[in-house]
Amino acid sequence: MTRIKKLLAVLLILALTLSLSGCGMFEMKLAKAVLSMKKLDSLRTDFSVDLDMSISIFGNAALSSDIDVDVNGTADLITGPLKGKIDLDITALNETTPLLVYLENAAGNLLLYFSPDEGGTWQKYDPKVSGTLQIDLGKEELSWLTKVASSFQETGTETVKGSQAAAYSGVIKWEDITSGADMEALAKEMSDALGTPVSSSDLNLGSAGDVPVTLCIDNKNGMITKFTMDLTSLMHSLMPFVMDLAMKVIAEKGGLGSFASFAGGLLQVSLDVDRFFVSTELYDFDAVADFAIPDEAQNAPLVSEIHVPG
Repeated sequence: MTRIKKLLAVLLILALTLSLSGCGMFEMKLAKAVLSMKKLDSLRTDFSVDLDMSISIFGNAALSSDIDVDVNGTADLITGPLKGKIDLDITALNETTPLLVYLENAAGNLLLYFSPDEGGTWQKYDPKVSGTLQIDLGKEELSWLTKVASSFQETGTETVKGSQAAAYSGVIKWEDITSGADMEALAKEMSDALGTPVSSSDLNLGSAGDVPVTLCIDNKNGMITKFTMDLTSLMHSLMPFVMDLAMKVIAEKGGLGSFASFAGGLLQVSLDVDRFFVSTELYDFDAVADFAIPDEAQNAPLVSEIHVPG
């Protein structure tokens, strides 16, 4: 979990790392952007996720299918204490499901509130993670980020929300994401979340795919206004592990126990990711009005799994 958080955090603190390895205009511009972003009280983001998958059974083309999932939404975020409102649409199998989500820092933990019917009914979910946006920058983190930042360079100009921004692109490698991670702790977190045993040896995935990343710095306000991540190669590499783990979860919940791998081999189920692309635009810095989380959401029953009709 720690390294996954760092993968996302690098988009905001990359500048500080780069400033340690040089004193050019590029590094200084990024460092200034990060310092400004860390002081924000609020911001708004538009985001999209484009996920295209293909699944086959018995290796038979007649039993194969393409699954396209698109997620589009807008999030209002208050940074201290953390609070958010997210309106999103999930499109899959040619059907679109709206989802309204609130999140908040409740006594140091993150709580999520979901409504699949525009506020008619609510579910409350505890993902058991910290409810803060605090980013630690110790010696280990700075060393890691310095290595990651070495591949980033200016690649051109983009227009974001009508304003010109300089674009910088680079690649985050899987071995950098996982280097030094506490795999025992990560395995325990996954075991608790999935309800099935996961060992650290299960997570020894070798060299998985890289993650190309692009971030944009606005030429006027100096803020980070856009970032994109292409997770296709990474997910393509991870899919055999994900499929095996999914079979274990299904088997455990179905009372099949150790028959999970046998069932997977018997059915010859394969799932591959053809495209997994994430894009986020950031704007309305310190211009998002405060909002209240509905009482109906806060008083909703706590659920162990999120249920979205569709």
